[in-house]
Amino acid sequence: MIDRDVIGYDQIYALGPVIILTLTVLVLILADCIWRAFSRHVKPGDVEHDDPAGMGLMPNLVITLIGATAAIADIFYLLGRLRAGGGTALAELFIARGFPDATGRHAWEAGALAIDSFGLYVALLGCLILIAVSLIMLPYLQSRRLFRAELFQLLVLSTIGMLLLGFSRDLLNTFIAIELLSLPLYVLCGLSDKSSASRESSLKYFLLGAFASGFLIYGASLVYGAVGHLNYKAIAFYLSSNPDVSNVLLAGLSLVGVGIAFKLALVPFHAWVPDVYQGAPTPVTAFMASGVKVAMFAAAIRLVNDSLVGLDAQYWRDALAVFAILSMIIGNLFALHQSSVKRLLAYSAITHTGYLAVALCAGGPAAAQSLLIYLAAYCIASIGAFMLVAYLSRPGQDDVYFDELHDLSQRYPAASAALAILVLSMGGLPMTAGFIGKLLVFRDAWAAGLHGLVIFAVLNSVVSFYFYLRFLRAMYMQPRVPGTAPLEAGSMPAAYAITAVVSVVLTILFGVLPQLLVEWGNSGVMLQ
Repeated sequence: MIDRDVIGYDQIYALGPVIILTLTVLVLILADCIWRAFSRHVKPGDVEHDDPAGMGLMPNLVITLIGATAAIADIFYLLGRLRAGGGTALAELFIARGFPDATGRHAWEAGALAIDSFGLYVALLGCLILIAVSLIMLPYLQSRRLFRAELFQLLVLSTIGMLLLGFSRDLLNTFIAIELLSLPLYVLCGLSDKSSASRESSLKYFLLGAFASGFLIYGASLVYGAVGHLNYKAIAFYLSSNPDVSNVLLAGLSLVGVGIAFKLALVPFHAWVPDVYQGAPTPVTAFMASGVKVAMFAAAIRLVNDSLVGLDAQYWRDALAVFAILSMIIGNLFALHQSSVKRLLAYSAITHTGYLAVALCAGGPAAAQSLLIYLAAYCIASIGAFMLVAYLSRPGQDDVYFDELHDLSQRYPAASAALAILVLSMGGLPMTAGFIGKLLVFRDAWAAGLHGLVIFAVLNSVVSFYFYLRFLRAMYMQPRVPGTAPLEAGSMPAAYAITAVVSVVLTILFGVLPQLLVEWGNSGVMLQ
């Protein structure tokens, strides 16, 4: 039996994935210091000081992959312990308690961090995203001669924030985890300091991210003033015990929701997404499109399922449904007219946020399952698509435009086929993982009585096929305009090829054998 009053070995080992990634950051910093010290003492002529092959980044990549793999192994160990124990949570940390009732027992008690199956599966997804992005980061940096060893530390730090968001059941911990997730990304967006678009991306993301954080922390202060606690269980108990909800608490929860909506890029809080996605280095964009979305939806489903269960759904479901509808409309309409692939994928991400918000409106364990499955399918397609953009983009451009894709299938048939499969999965083509994710989200929302919202989402999903089919039209049906220079991507680096093959295989495998993805999602829905 876990002693919930003392932080001991039981609690520490349950945080194993977070501890492993934290140690990985420390080792990365040490390795970087050793490499820099070695480079200063190398004589000219022994090795080139500018490190044209980027070999100084190789130790950082290896350390990152080892750390992420060790964290994944520990996650599977913890999941095994959780199943063997038969409970809904492996451990809870930083216990908060309500006042004793007439029997002397506490009316409620809950941890600020809960190590349960949902959090562990979010952590697993985060570590896999870290491995994929780290693999494509090295050839990207080598091709552009951007040798920034500190970026691996920043990626791992941001991943730690993802893990903590999956475990968090307290508004203060949620805020800290969001900042740990976001602050490294502000720096990573400006990685290419010679690019004005990259610097603009970093500044815009930082300013609007700080603005969103202000909403969230002010809303949390209002919640604390009304409830006296920031724990989700305390909020749920207060709502169920007080039929007349105070305006202060409603205002606080609304501001917290706005802060999370900014990070999720729900319309009308989406304005930063197209410019940030386009200006940031493409592997960083892939990390934001996948990792940030996973982490913030994990935080959102925790908030909805753990704290809002005692609140009448009319107070939050209608507003969230409006945000979902607007996200689907705006994302689709603006994506129709984009000439940049990265900007189109940015508006596509906004549209997918709207679909995922439909699952949030449904609430409950079923929504958690649907979210995990949809997020897994979307992350696979998104990382693969952005990797192909990084591979195909011209030197110094860091983007691909649709008129450059004309006749691409004749010169790069494998890359064209991979990109076509991944974007069609985003659109929800049957026999792909994206179709399974959408089907489950819409099914659970329909079962929750959200019939009108589901019909609207299905219609928008059909409309979105138009701009996804633009990829096929450009690559397979349109000849190259005479006089324009074709894309010269060269041979695909091994890391890109591995990422492309794995993305396509998983997209098709989960589409053909959906039970694999469904069983994975079912294992991660146990919420306490």
